[in-house]
Amino acid sequence: MPVRTCIGCKKRYGVGNLDRISFAEPDVLTVGGAKGTGKGAWVCAGNEACLEKALRSEILSKRFGKKISFSVVRHMRENC
Repeated sequence: MPVRTCIGCKKRYGVGNLDRISFAEPDVLTVGGAKGTGKGAWVCAGNEACLEKALRSEILSKRFGKKISFSVVRHMRENC
């Protein structure tokens, strides 16, 4: 199983323990699944603390080259 690093806590896990965050379309952020095209980031599955840490430190914004707010991620999580 491939190993990836959570962008929040910086710990390494197998992809089964992480959620992949990516853009399905230019303005549509998606989460889940190990497959996808384009840039992606990984966070611990079900761990809101890791996601919040990545947002506070703006790691997600840097990774995707655009501003990502708490409201966008909250909406993403609620609709998955």
